[in-house]
Order: sequence, then C-alpha cells, then structure tokens
Amino acid sequence: MTLTMRGKPRQFLVLVLVATVIFVSYKAFLEDEHKLSFKGEPSATGKKSPVMFEDVNALMPLTQSSEHLEKMRQHEQKMLQNVREMIRQREEEIKGVAPSGGTRSSLWKGLGRTMASDPAPRFALSKRFVHLDLKGAPPTMSYMRRLLPFLRSLGATGILLEYEDMFPYQGSLDDICAHDSYSVDDVKEINRLAAANGLELIPLIQTFGHMEFVLKRDGFKGLREVPSFPQAICPTNNRTLPLIREMIDQVLALHPNARYLHIGSDEVYNIGECPLCQERMERFHWKTEGLLMSHVRAVSEYVAERHRLRAIMWDDMFRKVPLETILDSQIGRFVDVVVWSYQDRVNESLPSEIWHKYAECFQNIWLASAFKGASSPISFSTDIGKRLLNHVSWTNVIERYSDLIPFTGIFLTGWQRFDHFATLCELLPAGTPSLAVNLRFLQSLSWNDDDEDRVRDALGCNSRVPLTPEINGADIHCNFPGSRVFELVHNFDTLVYNLENEFFKSNYVTGFVNDYNVLTRFSSPALLEQAMLRYSAGYRNLTFFQMAITEALNEVFDKYTVDEWLQTNVRPLMRQLDDYNAKIRDLLLPNTWPRRPITIGPSDGSSGSPVPERQIKEPQHAMEP
Repeated sequence: MTLTMRGKPRQFLVLVLVATVIFVSYKAFLEDEHKLSFKGEPSATGKKSPVMFEDVNALMPLTQSSEHLEKMRQHEQKMLQNVREMIRQREEEIKGVAPSGGTRSSLWKGLGRTMASDPAPRFALSKRFVHLDLKGAPPTMSYMRRLLPFLRSLGATGILLEYEDMFPYQGSLDDICAHDSYSVDDVKEINRLAAANGLELIPLIQTFGHMEFVLKRDGFKGLREVPSFPQAICPTNNRTLPLIREMIDQVLALHPNARYLHIGSDEVYNIGECPLCQERMERFHWKTEGLLMSHVRAVSEYVAERHRLRAIMWDDMFRKVPLETILDSQIGRFVDVVVWSYQDRVNESLPSEIWHKYAECFQNIWLASAFKGASSPISFSTDIGKRLLNHVSWTNVIERYSDLIPFTGIFLTGWQRFDHFATLCELLPAGTPSLAVNLRFLQSLSWNDDDEDRVRDALGCNSRVPLTPEINGADIHCNFPGSRVFELVHNFDTLVYNLENEFFKSNYVTGFVNDYNVLTRFSSPALLEQAMLRYSAGYRNLTFFQMAITEALNEVFDKYTVDEWLQTNVRPLMRQLDDYNAKIRDLLLPNTWPRRPITIGPSDGSSGSPVPERQIKEPQHAMEP
C-alpha cells in the first residue's frame, strides 16, 4: 500500500529534514573549530576554545605516509632484535661461552688471567649517577625541585653536576660565570634536594681541556695552550694551578658533603704546543704524556690533601699512555678513572688492552654511558634504541671483564652541548624517557614487555615509548617533569618530515620554484598556487608549534634557553618558508611570458623589464608569528 503526504504534513517533514541537516553540519563545524583552535585563540563563533593544543599533529593535514611509518616500525623491530641479541650474548658469557665461540677461560688466558670454575654471578651496578650538563639549557630551580625526586624514583643513586659557567664564582673568578648562573642559595638548595632524596652529589669542574668558559675571557686568554684556541689551559704557566685551586675551593665550599670531585680532563686537544711547555718537556726529557701526568697529579693531589676527597677524571687521555708512565706517576693513588664510550658496540671502540692496563694502574674504575646528547650536536630528539644498545653493550663488557675489574659504578651522561661553543642538542625533558629506559635496564639487566610497561608507568605515559624517534608520536601523552616538552619535540620530528616531503621536496617546489624559475620569472601559475597552498599549511603548522613549544619550554627553562632553542630549530624553517613565499609571489606576478629560448639576466627585456601585475590569491595564515 502506498502512502502519500499532502499539505502541512509534507511541509513539516521537509522542515525537519532541513533542520537535521543544518544541525549535523553545524555540529561538525564546531568540532572542526574545536580541533583547530589554539588555547586562547577565538574561534569563528567568537568563543575561546578550551583545547590546549594537546596534539600538534591534529593540525597537520600532511601526515607521514604509511610506507614511511612501516619502514620506521621495521627499524624499531630490528633495533629490539639487536638489543635482545646483545643480551643473549651476555647470558652466554655468564654461562661461560664467549661471543666468538670460545670460552671465558680462554678469554682470560689471553689477558694473562684464569677464571674460576664456576660462572661469574650476575653483576649489579649499585652506583648509578645521572649526569646533568649545565653548560646548556640549565633548568630553573622550580624544575629542579620536581626533577630530583623523579630521578630517584627511576633508580638513580646520585647526580654528577657539571656546572661549567653556571656556578656562582666570586671574587677573582667573577668574570667566568654566566650572567644567569645559579646563585649561592640555589647551589645550597640543590645540595639539600639531593640529600633529601638520597642522591649523592658529585660536582664536576673542568681543569685541563674544555676550559672555554674560562679561557674565552680577556683576563684569562694568556693561559691558553694555543693563543687562538680557548680549549686547553697551559699546564706550565705559573698562573694555571692557582686558578684551578681557587675554582676547586669555591665549588667545594658549597658542597660540604661531597666525597668525590670530578676534574674532567678529557679531550685535551692541544698539549705541549706552547713555548713554555716545549721548554719544560725538553728540560725533563718528557713527551706530552709527561705534561699530562704532571698536571693531573698536581690537581688530584691538591683535592686529596687539601679537601680530603678523591678525584675522578675521564679516561681518554690515558688510553695511549704507556703502562710504565702511568705507574711511575703514581696517579692511581689520587684519582679514579671513568672509562667512557657512547657507541652501540663498546667492545669494538675500546681495545681489550686498556682494561688490563687500567686494572694495574687504578684502584677504582667507573664507566660512563650516554642517555642523550651523543649523536649529533644539532639533534633535538633522542634515539632511545641506540642509547639502549649502548647500555646493553656496556653490560656485556662488564660481564666479560668482571673477574679482572670490580667496576665501581656508572655515569649516565646527558650532554647538552658538545662543547661550550656548540649549539644545544637534545633537551633534558626530551631525553628523559631514554634515561628511564636505560636506568630500568641497568637494574633489571633485561628488556622485555614487563620492562617496557614499567617504564611506561614510571613516566605516566598512555602508551609505550617508541625506541625510534621518527615513529609518529601523536598519541603519546606522559606525566613526568617536563613531559610536555618531550611530547612536542617528539611531534616536531613529524612536522619537519612533513615540511621536507610535502613542501621543500615536493614537485611543486623543486620543479617550479627552483633557481632557474626564479631567475627567469618563468613558471606555471596553476602549480605555483598549489605550492602557495602547501606553504600556507606548513607555515600555519609551524606557527602553532612555536606557540605550543614556547609555553612548554618556559615551564622548564629561562628565556635565554627558550630563545636559543627556537632560533636553532624553528625559526630557520620559518625563514626558509618566508624565502619561498617571496619567490612564489614574485613568480606569480607575470601574466605574459617570452618565447623560448630564454636568456637569464637583465639583458633580456622580458625578465629584466617591469611586467603587468597579476592578481595574487593571498594565503590564509593561521596567525603571524
């Protein structure tokens, strides 16, 4: 039976259908506004959106391709396989099987030692110090108050505090500290916070190489080993030791509970080059090793005799020094050595001979890995998988040489700059998940689903942290000190990838906004407008990101660090986009073009003379930076 509607009932049904369509459309519009509005930015309705930019990728119409994501997932799986394979090798060593297929006893035979008949027990590094590199991005004190308890909860037992120019030197040393250095009260509070959280604090002072923060200043440039390089201090100049002793005295005066002092002394690139040092070497019939041993002994002996502390120093300058030279200096009476390597195959970067040598020369041997800041001087995100491989590799080395050396502990370094003049690399909050992963591994000596879940819970994350930074992290949200910085930096990888592949390397730009197009003012208007649309999308996303990361960084760092990070990572991209915007706009001006061939340069009237202006469709920016 067919029913028909006439008159008012039919009109009513039509009105209901129209109203429904309008309501659904309006609701969808509001949802879009909700997604695209930044905190405090008025939407089209005139109301401020409550959204706090929780996910920068939600603003991006350009996302990583499925092929790229699959490639990254495969990379992460391969990384996990490498980690598990290295752990398996360590387990075999515990059982007495060397990676080469031999036995541990044959390994020790090669070192002139024998192994007990029973396999060595699983080791435990009870001393796990986290290195805070304050020569770049020094955290605010409000962040320090949250950070130190959190580090203790992750399993850290101590802090290695590298002050550089952030220590409040006074008197004759006033000129070497930064204008935004910590105050005396700040340093006292850091000591109190460390003690309250059961963290042993070891201050680090550079005393040989990496002394740029001192030697760059006019009052101390005369102490340089090489006049044009403010990296290494001259060990022979009669002003050198008084300067270093004064630095030590001031730092230790504010660390009354310290048991150790780290005296740096790594990567002394210039030694024995100045006339004073050359004359001294000739007088004592020394090689450069003689200068090294004399200076390090003078510094470490002062620490021991004046302050009753034991000095610690990086090991790299000893690696090529003959065994007899180290023994003759008796340096082992005063200093412990820290063997450092940040490679994912430590055993390949450190020859086996140095372990035998160090075992004879030093009472205590420490190790140093890296949880961040060891990949590139301009890296902004941490490759957690690579850092985990470094720590797994270290545990394999420890198992291999545990009968030879009773290792004292490990420093997990987190470099913030490669040196005083370098730009910022990964920020501390961006590297915190890597720190959590590696502290967990050092405690459990495993990496499985349970370990991943424990790290996720410790960081307060809603999902497991990917080991590869390139994998899209749009859905990762965590709750640890500075976690907002980590989330946004993780998303920045995606943003940069999108800009590279969807704009800078797109056919619209490479084929129609290249140097030839710009010089000849000869390009396709239709494709240029496509390039302009992509420029507008990229510029909008980058602008939103800059606003969000600025807010997050201000919760952790001072304005100088915030500005440096933006100038290093965000604003160069903005300048590139602005440059392309100007090129595209200029290319869109002509509305007639010359016949081929086209001569490049002002001699060609078509490109060197004014042309009629073309109407340009202005790109719609989300907002100006």
